[in-house]
Amino acid sequence: MTRFHTIALYMMLAVLAALSLSLSTALTARAADGEQPTLTAGDIIEIVLPGEPDFDKPFQIDGRGIVTLPEVGALSIAGVDTDTARRRIHLVLSSAYRDLSQLQLRIKERRLMVSVMGFVKTPRDVDLPANGNVQMAISAAGGLRQGAQLNLLQLRRGDETITFDYKRYLDTGSPDAIPALRSGDQVFVPSSPLIGNVEVEFDARTLTAAGDAGEEDGAVKVFGEVQNPGTFSFKADQTVVDVIMRAGGLTRYAGVEKIRMINGDAPVVVDLKKYFDTGAVRLLPGLQPGATI
Repeated sequence: MTRFHTIALYMMLAVLAALSLSLSTALTARAADGEQPTLTAGDIIEIVLPGEPDFDKPFQIDGRGIVTLPEVGALSIAGVDTDTARRRIHLVLSSAYRDLSQLQLRIKERRLMVSVMGFVKTPRDVDLPANGNVQMAISAAGGLRQGAQLNLLQLRRGDETITFDYKRYLDTGSPDAIPALRSGDQVFVPSSPLIGNVEVEFDARTLTAAGDAGEEDGAVKVFGEVQNPGTFSFKADQTVVDVIMRAGGLTRYAGVEKIRMINGDAPVVVDLKKYFDTGAVRLLPGLQPGATI
């Protein structure tokens, strides 16, 4: 092979290498464009704009999907990829800044912005790490209130509502028992129907401390829509009405047609309205020691 042919061969190889590199770069860029991450509420982003100290700190996208920028104010960027968001930011900033040639946008940290409502101590929007779950969301909202119905929690996502058994999760620790969270979700904690129309704070110690029975065997427990829930000494000749009066009487929210009582092992419903309308003593079942009203 002559020197001319050798030089020509090297030149051809160089051209092929350059074409290969160019093609590879183009394919990589195209792939990168197709994999631009989508911004969501809660994400913390960095906007790089050299020479502008107002952009030295990161910005967080709020629960509405909005980021608030210096000089120009609120801008909606959740739900779009980072390249689209950068172009939107470039457009609005152009009204206040001259040189945007080095403007960059990148995600600093993924976060979840979730709303927790219902029977929790502090219903509010909570900010969670990307791996946050329902338990962390409830804890960030102050935890559950007494009377929450754990087996019927709801996760609301747009028009979809997912009902799940949070108690099973607490009992088993199985992550499959609770749905995974996304930014924008709402967790709703319902109240138990046992607490009536208003919340009545009670626990075992409260009931034992109230009333006149303490921890006496056979005492009758009264709670719900009464003025003074508590534990009361059993008396053989007393009626449901007698015990309710010892508990201060009913509140105005009580459902008088549906007073529930566990008498021994037999649950019964007492219609006090019918009793007061008719005076029929047969409508008042006799109490047994240890009954719960």
